[in-house]
Amino acid sequence: MLLRMRPTATGNTMASPLFTLAEIESALPIVRSAVPPTPQYAWPRLKARIGADVFVKHENHTPIGAFKVRGGMVYMDRLRRCAAAWSIWIG
Repeated sequence: MLLRMRPTATGNTMASPLFTLAEIESALPIVRSAVPPTPQYAWPRLKARIGADVFVKHENHTPIGAFKVRGGMVYMDRLRRCAAAWSIWIG
């Protein structure tokens, strides 16, 4: 698991998970505004071999063809909000 240092109420820092569930869930509306859900397909042959249902997400079947754009959208949204707080205009 990746960790990052976060400030505590006492001014110290502590290691915590890279992203909280709330942070991940807050990114969904940003991403969904431009990117549809990634298709998932069942793979019966993998199910037979593993003995469990297997679903594979095919990023290459999305209009963009990659997953990295989601992170870029969230990053740019955060920059936009920070710029607004700092009274900087980003067009």
